[in-house]
Amino acid sequence: MKDSDTYLMIFEEGQLLQARKSVLIVGEVQFGPASTDVRNRLRSITDLDHFDRILLQAVTATSWEEILNTP
Repeated sequence: MKDSDTYLMIFEEGQLLQARKSVLIVGEVQFGPASTDVRNRLRSITDLDHFDRILLQAVTATSWEEILNTP
């Protein structure tokens, strides 16, 4: 089952949802509620490695924009 394309797709989607949630938690603690634009920009990111870099940046960032501009 774990080799199923459908399973892998669902699993990755779950990872993306958790990554977005983690970035939102860290960012909202530091900068307050995320705007609709911030949430939309986070939804447009589909690369888990990018989310890893974003989360690392979020810990020391000085603004939502700095978080979102992480390469």
